[in-house]
Amino acid sequence: MRGDETLFLRPKAYGILTHLARNMGRVVPKAELFDTVWPGVFVTEDSLTQSVREIRKAIGEDLVRTVPKRGYILAADGESVPDVGSQPIVAVLRFRNEGESASALLIDGFAEDIINGIAAFGHVTVLARNSSFSFTSFERSEWPQIRAKTGADYIVEGAVRRQGEHIAATINLVDAVNSVQLWGHRYQASGEGMFPIGQDIVEDIVGRLVVRVATAGLEQAMRKPVPNLAAHELILRGTALLLDPAQTDIATARALFEEAVIKDPDSEWIGTPDGARPSRKAGSASP
Repeated sequence: MRGDETLFLRPKAYGILTHLARNMGRVVPKAELFDTVWPGVFVTEDSLTQSVREIRKAIGEDLVRTVPKRGYILAADGESVPDVGSQPIVAVLRFRNEGESASALLIDGFAEDIINGIAAFGHVTVLARNSSFSFTSFERSEWPQIRAKTGADYIVEGAVRRQGEHIAATINLVDAVNSVQLWGHRYQASGEGMFPIGQDIVEDIVGRLVVRVATAGLEQAMRKPVPNLAAHELILRGTALLLDPAQTDIATARALFEEAVIKDPDSEWIGTPDGARPSRKAGSASP
């Protein structure tokens, strides 16, 4: 409705507007809109563009904003569009189930918890489940196709095996642009309750993933090499623990900063005793 006037949209345009409205203020990737409005059907990007054009004609040009190379956002009047042009897009694929068939829902829950954990961090754009779960974790040869479909800069893929109360998970972080695996880790856990085990795995994965994404982004932007990569990674891990609202851990961050100083006494960055963000050493140049 616009005042007393009833506006009409074609079904696909209405579906796009509905999804944007449910995600008001969030940049919705194009791949997510395709999977929501055209599930299981291949359509060209022109179909999406025409639908957005129809929506703009009906409700106004300024309400549906285009975020270059990212997607669209439905913004209220006068609301500024967040600067996400430099934020990496992460797609968490559905993990392969290599154990009991009855564990499929639990394994999907692991992947969905990782999606929610990354989204809470706020410095990356993570695709919604209905977009990234249209893929199962594939081999290296499939990574370019996944990037082409989702627009993701990074892919999280892996496999989980559950036998009773024992879980083994192998998780990999992939640079989708260059089809290079950046990081991989194997987790094993067992115990009386599945939820605490799963929570431990999810927290560890999210913490490491955020650090690796940040590291990869920094390496692309750096003009000179890092003197000591081990110390540099410890600093990034500590900073991530301080900045992530879901798991702020001052004590662990401080320990990581202290270990970084031991590995590289000449490092430009150190952790402050009160657990605040790392600061320059006395006498060092300004950033």
